[in-house]
Amino acid sequence: SEMEAAGYRPDVVGLPGAPTLKSTYKDWVLNLNGPVQLLFGSPLRSAGQFLVDVLRDLGATHCQDLHVISVIGVQSSAKSTLMNYLFGCGFATSAGRCTRGLYCSLLQCEGRTLLIMDTEGLMSLEAEGGAVFDAQMALMAMACSHVVLINHKGELSRQLQDLLEICLYAMQHLRVCRIQPQLLFVLRDQMDRSHSVHEDALRLMRKHLSEASAKLELRLEVLVSLDSG
Repeated sequence: SEMEAAGYRPDVVGLPGAPTLKSTYKDWVLNLNGPVQLLFGSPLRSAGQFLVDVLRDLGATHCQDLHVISVIGVQSSAKSTLMNYLFGCGFATSAGRCTRGLYCSLLQCEGRTLLIMDTEGLMSLEAEGGAVFDAQMALMAMACSHVVLINHKGELSRQLQDLLEICLYAMQHLRVCRIQPQLLFVLRDQMDRSHSVHEDALRLMRKHLSEASAKLELRLEVLVSLDSG
């Protein structure tokens, strides 16, 4: 580091070793629902072996009743706020703050272990990678989750539809999905909040995805379970 280059040498006497740090971090994550940054950067990469060891100690590799719930959506659509409200995760939120990468929070609920994932906003003008990064982030969520919340501001856009089609195509041909995720749409900031308008929007999205799947020779009903509205 810059401090070490300048001649500073920290006193390491009495500092806990790696096993103690991992155990302490594990307890913080599990008991306080502390959010963990699972992926970061562009291209996406993990935080290294330290995090892998912590997740292993938490039982992620042996838990038979682990349910993964993730959220995707455009930037600044209050995804973190939504997950905090639904699950009490403790994801950081503030005006002007945006999630970077992918954060997760582990918690217990009625005998089940839930892994809640909060993703970086899609379709951002600031993020590196553009459409490729958006596809990677959405595919990551869809490929490993039991439930994917698609949090969307305003009307459902053609851009979101195209992104979902890319993910479905990748799931079919890359064989990366071991479970069938259920896609649930959260429509917010609508001009007309009537139930019939929401039903029409979801029905149109399902129709477009079904038509696109047929053209690409995809089996939509096998890949995902769509919100019935």
